[in-house]
Amino acid sequence: MNLALGTAQLRSNYGVSSTNKKAGDDEVRKILDTALASGIKFIDTAVLFDDVEETLGRVMRPDNPFKIISKTIHFKNGIITKEDPQTLLRDTNVSLSKLKRDSIHTLLIHDANDLLKENGNLLYDALLELKSSGKVENIGVSAYDKGQIELLMEKYDLDIIQLPVNVLDQRLLVNGFLARIKEKGISIFARSVFLQGLLLMDLDEIPVYFEDLKGDIRTYFQELEDKSVTKLAGAISFARSIAEIDQIVLGINDHEELLECINSFKSEVDLDYSRFASHQYKLLDPRQWKLPQKN
Repeated sequence: MNLALGTAQLRSNYGVSSTNKKAGDDEVRKILDTALASGIKFIDTAVLFDDVEETLGRVMRPDNPFKIISKTIHFKNGIITKEDPQTLLRDTNVSLSKLKRDSIHTLLIHDANDLLKENGNLLYDALLELKSSGKVENIGVSAYDKGQIELLMEKYDLDIIQLPVNVLDQRLLVNGFLARIKEKGISIFARSVFLQGLLLMDLDEIPVYFEDLKGDIRTYFQELEDKSVTKLAGAISFARSIAEIDQIVLGINDHEELLECINSFKSEVDLDYSRFASHQYKLLDPRQWKLPQKN
């Protein structure tokens, strides 16, 4: 298992605790150099991440060994149309051009429900076309819940599934579900390890919206304090303790945060994390959050 570099917040105001700070080219270059020096191989990005792909293409050295994972747009209609696969193919070519690559390691359907819509197989066929052409080495989905993933595995052959796992949200660990995914030969990339920054905030800075979650967070934070474990080390060590996870996707704002993550990844933490699983399911799913818009 290793760390993968998430890029959602490099150029946009992403997450609960994110600031309006955007990383310039020099800072992105430092981030990539830090990642390279530490052995990080994967960079996770997406068409929807503002100008991140363009920035990466401008900053990355041509000879760097990074493996790029990108994600599609969200297809908003209730039915997949004949035009949607063409959009997917066109967007992928645009991404390759921005990244200055002939191919990328993985393309994920950004909203797994798109593959489950009527005619969702048309999107899957487009993924297979990209794979057979050599423009994409692996195909997969970014998913959220067990029912969704089960349906996807029944219908499609996937190489990678990106899914949410964190100290509070342990639903996908129940009953060996991650092991079932691995038995299918699918690689697992864990995201939302910090729950969009919520697990790194001071308790009194957490928005009132999450009031019903604060009791669970308080219990967890108190245990970290008692064991002299930082919030960062606690969150990362939880994901690292899950044998089925292949890569942990971490979103950062600058190279100093990345260094802290790398050092925390090396920390040994002895906690019974199962005690901190929350049942406040609506507050564990960012898709259902109704937070005030940030300026």
